[in-house]
Amino acid sequence: MASVKWDGGKYKGATEAKAHFRHNETEQRKLTGKHSNNDIDRSRTVMNFSVIGRSYAERCKMYDTAIKEAAAHSKRKLRADAVTCLGLCTYAPAELPEEKCAEWFTNVHSIMVEMFGAENVIDTDVHFDEVHEYYDSEQDELVRSRVHSHTNIIPRTADGRLCCKEIYTRANCVKLNGLIEDMTQRDYGIQFQTGAKTKGTKTVEQLKADTLKAALEEENRAREHRHELVVQNAELNKRNTVLFDELKKQNEKLDKVKETAAKIEETILRKQRIFDRDKEKQEKLLRLRSEEINRHIKEIKRIQSEYSKTLEDIRSILSTIKTAAERKAIEKKINESIRKRAELTAELDEYVDYITKQQKNKDKAFSL
Repeated sequence: MASVKWDGGKYKGATEAKAHFRHNETEQRKLTGKHSNNDIDRSRTVMNFSVIGRSYAERCKMYDTAIKEAAAHSKRKLRADAVTCLGLCTYAPAELPEEKCAEWFTNVHSIMVEMFGAENVIDTDVHFDEVHEYYDSEQDELVRSRVHSHTNIIPRTADGRLCCKEIYTRANCVKLNGLIEDMTQRDYGIQFQTGAKTKGTKTVEQLKADTLKAALEEENRAREHRHELVVQNAELNKRNTVLFDELKKQNEKLDKVKETAAKIEETILRKQRIFDRDKEKQEKLLRLRSEEINRHIKEIKRIQSEYSKTLEDIRSILSTIKTAAERKAIEKKINESIRKRAELTAELDEYVDYITKQQKNKDKAFSL
């Protein structure tokens, strides 16, 4: 910070002033360990101190006494909206080491006592436990606060009157900042007023409000995002349910197809077994028939051989027969033999055709 902050610290009436005494009073914060400000780092509260060390009761008594004295010096009754106390907020220079802060704030307090009078400076409370980051909407960035002090001053004039307008003036602001600047350069070799433009003009309370507002906006965005995620999740669950149902139906169909395929396969195997059994029977039957045919063929060939021999014998006999009657009787027997031979040959040919057809049917069945 480049200067003492006067704005935002005008307290009207005893109730408002004493509320700020309690807010800033160091020992009260140390004893209770509680505070309405959620940004307070309680582990650093023990570092806080008051320059004079007045208790809350002592501050209230000093305030009441000063207001009575001021009323006695006033020709008119104090207005209900009259500023009865000023709160000056001073921030440590950025380059000041923290271990030097206590000494530096004590020196600042002494400057204010010399400038406004010891009877008007109630106390200076130095807070180490409120160092944290604020969101500054003007700079649109996070701003880290510094160790700071709150000094409560009764705005009394030299003649004892209560008049904030004569105390809170531009001249006094410039003078106070100049005195602190001189002390800081002389004793610490650094600057209090850096000469840089102040980026933000808001008070700590306003920065806190901005931080809270930004946090609420972020929370709202997060809530909206969570709501979107919930909606998307519900939609995904709905789609998953539909897909699951569809998958279930497809699986049921697949199970039916598998079941049908299994039945078909079982039928094929059963028919294959029947076919193999029938095939074996057919082969056995054909084998038996082939053996039987072969026997018949052999028998026929044997008969044909014997018949040929007999025929030759008959012809030889015929050559020796003299009478026509004998010759005619023998020829009749020969013709009968030839007829039987023809019938036997036809029967044999028919049987061979049958066997041939059976073999062709067998080959065709096996090829299928």
